[in-house]
Amino acid sequence: IEKTDTTNKMTVAFDVSRKKLDYYSEIKGKVSGTSCHEVMAIQDTINNKTMDIKKTLKQLDSYSKSEDYTGLHVICEPTGSYSANLNFHHSSFQARILTLNSKT
Repeated sequence: IEKTDTTNKMTVAFDVSRKKLDYYSEIKGKVSGTSCHEVMAIQDTINNKTMDIKKTLKQLDSYSKSEDYTGLHVICEPTGSYSANLNFHHSSFQARILTLNSKT
């Protein structure tokens, strides 16, 4: 079992397919200014193209730092060539990537 330190990293999960990437993350902290524990979810779909991936990772990295995270923790299932762009470009943003194998 590999242990991964995700302390103060914004975790973003990507669902990878040939043409698109769907991503989802929950942001810590208060949203409405009340005393309730709340999180804000961000999600979107982008094209599985180099320029779109680079732009999105840059935006997510900037957003994570504006929310007092120290960077990104990217999670995806390896899908061969379909996840290659995401795997390659995450390192430009000091993001840690964890690939999950769906085989049991």
